Amino acid sequence: MAIDRAPWNALVDDDGSNLVGTVWNKDKIKTVILDPVDAALASSPTEIPAGGATADVLTRDLAVPTFGSKWAPINTVVDVPFNAASYGVYPAGSWTVTSGNVASFVKSVTGKIGLVSFDIRNSVIAGTPLLLSVVCPLVGPRRTISTARIALTSGTLELGGCYYEIADGRIYLQRIAGNWPAGALAEVSITIPLLLA
Repeated sequence: MAIDRAPWNALVDDDGSNLVGTVWNKDKIKTVILDPVDAALASSPTEIPAGGATADVLTRDLAVPTFGSKWAPINTVVDVPFNAASYGVYPAGSWTVTSGNVASFVKSVTGKIGLVSFDIRNSVIAGTPLLLSVVCPLVGPRRTISTARIALTSGTLELGGCYYEIADGRIYLQRIAGNWPAGALAEVSITIPLLLA
């Protein structure tokens, strides 16, 4: 949002004689300062969301990487759209997740804290990968605040952990008992808080 400086550059400084400088009056303030600032603000990409409630507090939408280009109400829980490419494994194998497997996948932002929560049921794992992964739906996480702990595999409730990897923008899920077993995965349910940029 640059301000047009042409009117400012057209001003002539006085040499001290009070005879050669540009006269500084109300019209010059309007054309040199106010009009260029109005034009710059009018071209701003800021988008205020439609709807909402009176007195909503806004924050930048972290799904949009350009700072301040889109705004969203604080403390709003937003559904994450399904994308089969968001689900993966490490180092080898596959994790097949369909839209019907996603019981819930949401994100929320409060200040600099982001929360991602998902519940995936009846998906299928091929191979025995060490880690399952999901693309983080928030833009700008710096680190995991804490790890989530619940994974339900093939009907057995067990402990697991997860972390956010800055290098590739993914949340990784690990079983404490070892690699993920091949076959049907009854449920993976994770909530992970993230410290945002």
